[in-house]
Amino acid sequence: MSQHYRANGGSAAVIRDELDVAAYLTVRLPATFAAAAAALGEAAALLPNYAPASLLDIGAGPGPASWAGIATWPAIGAVTMVDANPHFLRAARTLAEASSSPALRRAAFVQANISDGMGRLPRAELVIAAYALAELAEREAVEAATAAWDRCDGVLLIVEPGTSEGFRRIRSPATLCYAAALMWWRRARMSWRVRSLRRIGVTSRSGSPAHAII
Repeated sequence: MSQHYRANGGSAAVIRDELDVAAYLTVRLPATFAAAAAALGEAAALLPNYAPASLLDIGAGPGPASWAGIATWPAIGAVTMVDANPHFLRAARTLAEASSSPALRRAAFVQANISDGMGRLPRAELVIAAYALAELAEREAVEAATAAWDRCDGVLLIVEPGTSEGFRRIRSPATLCYAAALMWWRRARMSWRVRSLRRIGVTSRSGSPAHAII
Protein backbone atom coordinates (compact mmCIF):
# COMPACT_ATOMS: atom_id res chain seq x y z
CA MET A 1 0.00 0.00 0.00
CA SER A 2 2.74 2.50 0.92
CA GLN A 3 4.64 1.64 -2.26
CA HIS A 4 1.47 2.27 -4.28
CA TYR A 5 1.02 5.74 -2.77
CA ARG A 6 4.70 6.62 -3.22
CA ALA A 7 4.23 5.86 -6.91
CA ASN A 8 1.37 8.44 -6.96
CA GLY A 9 -1.30 5.76 -7.22
CA GLY A 10 -4.89 6.66 -6.44
CA SER A 11 -6.86 5.30 -3.50
CA ALA A 12 -9.49 3.63 -5.69
CA ALA A 13 -7.03 0.90 -6.68
CA VAL A 14 -6.13 -0.09 -3.12
CA ILE A 15 -9.07 1.00 -0.93
CA ARG A 16 -11.88 -1.30 -2.07
CA ASP A 17 -13.48 -2.44 1.19
CA GLU A 18 -13.38 -2.08 4.97
CA LEU A 19 -10.35 -4.37 5.30
CA ASP A 20 -8.38 -2.07 3.00
CA VAL A 21 -9.48 0.89 5.09
CA ALA A 22 -8.31 -0.87 8.25
CA ALA A 23 -4.92 -1.48 6.63
CA TYR A 24 -4.72 2.20 5.65
CA LEU A 25 -5.58 3.32 9.18
CA THR A 26 -2.75 1.15 10.50
CA VAL A 27 -0.08 1.77 7.86
CA ARG A 28 -0.70 5.21 6.36
CA LEU A 29 -2.89 7.35 8.62
CA PRO A 30 -0.33 8.11 11.39
CA ALA A 31 2.26 9.37 8.88
CA THR A 32 -0.35 11.36 6.95
CA PHE A 33 -1.57 13.00 10.15
CA ALA A 34 2.02 13.82 11.18
CA ALA A 35 2.83 15.36 7.79
CA ALA A 36 -0.32 17.50 7.81
CA ALA A 37 0.27 18.55 11.41
CA ALA A 38 3.86 19.59 10.65
CA ALA A 39 2.77 21.66 7.64
CA LEU A 40 -0.06 23.27 9.61
CA GLY A 41 2.38 24.08 12.39
CA GLU A 42 4.51 25.98 9.88
CA ALA A 43 1.42 27.82 8.65
CA ALA A 44 0.60 28.81 12.23
CA ALA A 45 4.17 30.07 12.71
CA LEU A 46 4.06 32.08 9.48
CA LEU A 47 0.68 33.62 10.32
CA PRO A 48 0.49 34.02 14.13
CA ASN A 49 -2.73 36.07 13.99
CA TYR A 50 -4.51 33.66 11.67
CA ALA A 51 -7.43 31.82 13.32
CA PRO A 52 -9.64 30.03 10.79
CA ALA A 53 -13.26 29.35 11.64
CA SER A 54 -13.89 26.82 8.87
CA LEU A 55 -11.99 23.98 7.22
CA LEU A 56 -12.44 22.29 3.83
CA ASP A 57 -10.48 19.03 3.50
CA ILE A 58 -10.14 18.05 -0.18
CA GLY A 59 -9.24 14.42 -0.83
CA ALA A 60 -9.77 13.87 2.87
CA GLY A 61 -9.52 10.09 2.99
CA PRO A 62 -10.46 9.03 6.55
CA GLY A 63 -9.79 12.57 7.76
CA PRO A 64 -6.25 12.86 9.18
CA ALA A 65 -5.71 16.38 7.81
CA SER A 66 -8.98 17.56 9.35
CA TRP A 67 -7.91 16.16 12.71
CA ALA A 68 -4.55 17.90 12.33
CA GLY A 69 -6.33 21.16 11.51
CA ILE A 70 -8.48 20.93 14.65
CA ALA A 71 -5.39 20.09 16.71
CA THR A 72 -3.67 23.22 15.37
CA TRP A 73 -6.69 25.55 15.64
CA PRO A 74 -9.22 24.06 18.12
CA ALA A 75 -11.59 27.02 17.57
CA ILE A 76 -12.44 25.85 14.04
CA GLY A 77 -16.21 25.53 14.06
CA ALA A 78 -17.10 24.00 10.67
CA VAL A 79 -15.43 21.08 8.88
CA THR A 80 -16.21 19.62 5.46
CA MET A 81 -14.43 16.46 4.28
CA VAL A 82 -14.49 15.59 0.58
CA ASP A 83 -13.40 12.33 -1.03
CA ALA A 84 -14.43 10.22 -4.01
CA ASN A 85 -13.98 6.94 -2.13
CA PRO A 86 -17.11 5.93 -0.17
CA HIS A 87 -15.13 3.52 2.06
CA PHE A 88 -12.89 6.37 3.16
CA LEU A 89 -15.85 8.64 3.83
CA ARG A 90 -17.55 6.03 6.00
CA ALA A 91 -14.36 5.66 8.02
CA ALA A 92 -14.00 9.45 8.26
CA ARG A 93 -17.55 9.74 9.60
CA THR A 94 -17.07 6.93 12.14
CA LEU A 95 -13.85 8.44 13.45
CA ALA A 96 -15.27 11.96 13.57
CA GLU A 97 -18.34 10.85 15.51
CA ALA A 98 -16.05 9.44 18.19
CA SER A 99 -14.03 12.67 18.47
CA SER A 100 -14.09 15.02 21.44
CA SER A 101 -14.19 17.94 18.98
CA PRO A 102 -17.70 19.34 18.35
CA ALA A 103 -16.60 20.51 14.89
CA LEU A 104 -15.52 17.01 13.88
CA ARG A 105 -18.62 15.38 15.36
CA ARG A 106 -20.87 17.60 13.24
CA ALA A 107 -18.62 17.62 10.16
CA ALA A 108 -20.14 17.40 6.69
CA PHE A 109 -19.05 14.57 4.38
CA VAL A 110 -19.22 14.98 0.59
CA GLN A 111 -18.50 12.28 -1.99
CA ALA A 112 -16.99 14.05 -4.99
CA ASN A 113 -14.03 13.89 -7.35
CA ILE A 114 -11.58 16.68 -6.59
CA SER A 115 -10.90 17.14 -10.30
CA ASP A 116 -14.46 18.15 -11.19
CA GLY A 117 -16.71 18.23 -8.13
CA MET A 118 -15.59 21.25 -6.10
CA GLY A 119 -17.83 23.93 -7.53
CA ARG A 120 -20.66 22.99 -5.15
CA LEU A 121 -18.50 22.87 -2.03
CA PRO A 122 -18.66 25.51 0.71
CA ARG A 123 -15.98 28.16 0.98
CA ALA A 124 -13.60 27.89 3.96
CA GLU A 125 -10.94 29.95 5.69
CA LEU A 126 -8.60 26.93 5.67
CA VAL A 127 -8.49 24.62 2.66
CA ILE A 128 -6.27 21.52 2.78
CA ALA A 129 -5.36 19.16 -0.05
CA ALA A 130 -3.12 16.50 1.52
CA TYR A 131 -1.74 13.76 -0.72
CA ALA A 132 -4.47 14.54 -3.25
CA LEU A 133 -2.90 16.22 -6.31
CA ALA A 134 -0.42 13.39 -6.82
CA GLU A 135 -3.33 11.12 -7.74
CA LEU A 136 -4.25 13.37 -10.67
CA ALA A 137 -2.87 13.94 -14.14
CA GLU A 138 -0.95 17.21 -14.54
CA ARG A 139 -3.81 19.13 -16.17
CA GLU A 140 -6.31 17.84 -13.61
CA ALA A 141 -3.94 18.84 -10.80
CA VAL A 142 -3.80 22.40 -12.13
CA GLU A 143 -7.59 22.54 -12.34
CA ALA A 144 -7.96 21.06 -8.86
CA ALA A 145 -5.50 23.54 -7.34
CA THR A 146 -7.32 26.39 -9.06
CA ALA A 147 -10.68 25.15 -7.78
CA ALA A 148 -9.27 24.72 -4.26
CA TRP A 149 -8.02 28.30 -4.30
CA ASP A 150 -11.43 29.45 -5.48
CA ARG A 151 -13.00 27.83 -2.38
CA CYS A 152 -10.45 29.49 -0.08
CA ASP A 153 -11.02 32.61 2.03
CA GLY A 154 -7.77 32.38 3.96
CA VAL A 155 -5.01 29.78 3.63
CA LEU A 156 -4.63 26.97 1.12
CA LEU A 157 -2.30 24.18 2.26
CA ILE A 158 -1.11 21.55 -0.22
CA VAL A 159 0.84 18.53 1.05
CA GLU A 160 2.43 15.89 -1.19
CA PRO A 161 4.84 12.95 -0.73
CA GLY A 162 8.50 13.72 -0.12
CA THR A 163 9.51 12.30 -3.51
CA SER A 164 10.94 14.03 -6.56
CA GLU A 165 7.49 13.97 -8.16
CA GLY A 166 5.89 15.32 -5.00
CA PHE A 167 8.33 18.22 -4.83
CA ARG A 168 7.87 18.89 -8.54
CA ARG A 169 4.12 19.16 -8.04
CA ILE A 170 4.52 21.41 -5.03
CA ARG A 171 7.03 23.73 -6.68
CA SER A 172 5.36 23.77 -10.08
CA PRO A 173 4.35 27.32 -11.05
CA ALA A 174 1.59 25.82 -13.16
CA THR A 175 0.05 24.12 -10.16
CA LEU A 176 0.61 26.73 -7.45
CA CYS A 177 1.54 30.22 -8.62
CA TYR A 178 -0.70 30.04 -11.67
CA ALA A 179 -3.65 28.89 -9.59
CA ALA A 180 -3.13 31.61 -7.00
CA ALA A 181 -2.53 34.38 -9.53
CA LEU A 182 -5.48 33.35 -11.67
CA MET A 183 -7.98 33.36 -8.81
CA TRP A 184 -6.49 36.56 -7.38
CA TRP A 185 -6.92 38.27 -10.74
CA ARG A 186 -10.47 36.94 -11.20
CA ARG A 187 -11.60 38.18 -7.80
CA ALA A 188 -9.97 41.60 -8.28
CA ARG A 189 -11.53 41.95 -11.74
CA MET A 190 -15.00 40.89 -10.61
CA SER A 191 -15.27 42.80 -7.32
CA TRP A 192 -12.46 45.39 -7.47
CA ARG A 193 -11.13 43.88 -4.26
CA VAL A 194 -7.61 42.53 -4.36
CA ARG A 195 -6.87 40.11 -1.55
CA SER A 196 -3.28 40.33 -0.38
CA LEU A 197 -1.24 37.14 -0.63
CA ARG A 198 1.07 37.86 2.26
CA ARG A 199 3.41 34.89 2.07
CA ILE A 200 3.99 31.74 0.13
CA GLY A 201 6.06 29.15 1.95
CA VAL A 202 7.42 26.03 0.30
CA THR A 203 9.51 23.39 2.02
CA SER A 204 11.95 21.21 0.12
CA ARG A 205 13.86 19.21 2.69
CA SER A 206 14.97 15.89 1.26
CA GLY A 207 13.00 12.95 2.62
CA SER A 208 10.28 15.10 4.19
CA PRO A 209 6.76 15.58 2.88
CA ALA A 210 6.53 18.49 0.46
CA HIS A 211 4.05 21.21 1.23
CA ALA A 212 3.06 24.70 0.14
CA ILE A 213 1.24 27.35 2.13
CA ILE A 214 -0.61 29.89 0.00
